[in-house]
Amino acid sequence: MKVQVAVTYGPFAQKIWEDAVLLPAYSSLIESLCSEIATFLDRPLEGTRELLEAAWNDRARQMAHDLPQHPDPAKLTHYYGQQTSGLLTSAYWHSLLPDRYALHSVSGLQCLNQFGVGPDVFEFGHGIGSTAILLARHGFDVTAGDISEPARAFAAQRFAKRKLPVKLLDLERESPAAESFDAVVSFDVLEHLPNPVEQIAEMRTWLRPGGLLVLNIAFGRDADNPEHILPYRLGVLNRVRGLGFQRLPWPGLYVFAKADLSRGKRQLFRSVDLIDATREDVVARWPKLTQLLYAKINPPIA
Repeated sequence: MKVQVAVTYGPFAQKIWEDAVLLPAYSSLIESLCSEIATFLDRPLEGTRELLEAAWNDRARQMAHDLPQHPDPAKLTHYYGQQTSGLLTSAYWHSLLPDRYALHSVSGLQCLNQFGVGPDVFEFGHGIGSTAILLARHGFDVTAGDISEPARAFAAQRFAKRKLPVKLLDLERESPAAESFDAVVSFDVLEHLPNPVEQIAEMRTWLRPGGLLVLNIAFGRDADNPEHILPYRLGVLNRVRGLGFQRLPWPGLYVFAKADLSRGKRQLFRSVDLIDATREDVVARWPKLTQLLYAKINPPIA
């Protein structure tokens, strides 16, 4: 069966995350993140954990109420650009208490260390800034961009607290210069966009020749996350290599290197990836078909 990589993120990945994100005065992620939220909101620390837990437990209802009914880009930009509730849910999520999917960022760090061609990294959709902190702690020169004003303000506070020279961009008003980065990373962001392929094509222009694109995209409708609006891989993953990328093997993430491909190779890759994306969609919809459509590999470690 195909391994769900998120369940394989064990204590080693967690320690890398904790060592980067934790403030020195705290011994747990939730305590550290609560202190940062309390400072940012100018509220007492007491009761902040309950505030974060309540926001997390109520997130599906709140998103369903506030999210625009139609994925119009202008409406989505306004929705994401002003909300502060996302700070609370993201902080709780980054504590690793609800699940361990935030550790995709640690896998991305390891990917950059293995395949990376340089230190200049841009994070698209930085949210509360934890991934940028992780990368900066490990020696990368990080620039991070987001459309959310509250997220930029909170992330700036976190970078300043740690004395990290992360540069911030307001993606509503500015965009990275062409060929200015060795890698572009984006984790759990593109599933919020109605047409991520257009964004991926723009990301390619920000990369230097051979630069890396490292992505996590949460495909599939999720009742707990109404903001995830990409039901299928088909239509996204079958087009990326056709934009001028070479796919690189990496478990759990979508990793591509910018490549100068002929028109014929781009079309060939699109055809091959159409089959792969269709297969993955079928497996996601009917998990029992996994054993038929994937070769057997080692079982996950308990």
